[in-house]
Amino acid sequence: MRHRDRSSVIAALALALAPWGARAQDGFPKAPDPKPALVSPMRASEAPEIAPTLPATPDKLALARQYAETAAQFDVKALSNYSVHDIESQIATPLKSLPEAQQSEVLLAFDDAMKAEVAAQEAREVDDLSTYIATRLTDDELKIAVEFYIHGVGYKLTHNPQALTPDERQQGGLYIYNHPAMSKFITVGVGWSKTVLARVPEYRTIFSADLKALVCQNLAKTSVKSPTCSEPGMNWTFQSSLGPPLANRN
Repeated sequence: MRHRDRSSVIAALALALAPWGARAQDGFPKAPDPKPALVSPMRASEAPEIAPTLPATPDKLALARQYAETAAQFDVKALSNYSVHDIESQIATPLKSLPEAQQSEVLLAFDDAMKAEVAAQEAREVDDLSTYIATRLTDDELKIAVEFYIHGVGYKLTHNPQALTPDERQQGGLYIYNHPAMSKFITVGVGWSKTVLARVPEYRTIFSADLKALVCQNLAKTSVKSPTCSEPGMNWTFQSSLGPPLANRN
């Protein structure tokens, strides 16, 4: 596995830091409104990025992890779904050269490898995002933001944002309006997204290489060989150590 600072590509899609922009400067009224509108987080991208000038104390990291663990679950799941589709297209044709029993071995090898890599990727993302947040927010700012995202409307936002009702969106808007720390939290999230997006090609390469290494380890325990394991790239080929496919035997 690679160094843990290589976070998931999906983290770039922004970990549901909030579907809202900052306060008055981003479209909120300058005085409280009974029904403040929620605005796009893209406006937060106009704010200057926040430098990591604050200490990441154990208490702050533990608090940040409460948010990061929730976010990572859904982001890495999306990454794995994308990767499964990619893998299916890569192995579909060469898999047909094997007997059915050995096809099952290959599929199990890939499935186990994907589960292991997703778990590792999620752990790296949680560590990286927790540190990123903790070094850019004060203790009080972090408490306010995390409290929102692990309960009530904020929890629903990270788990099922499509199900938010108009009233719940208004509640979220009021919370953000009344807590300036939320605007900073959103800005930090946008900075995180920009950082990861800039490294998408690297992340994809790393994920593929790690996954391939795990698949090859798993295949080594089966009756299937893959010349691909000693070659670069992800163009898979398979050979049965029991002989040619049954259909080709005399």
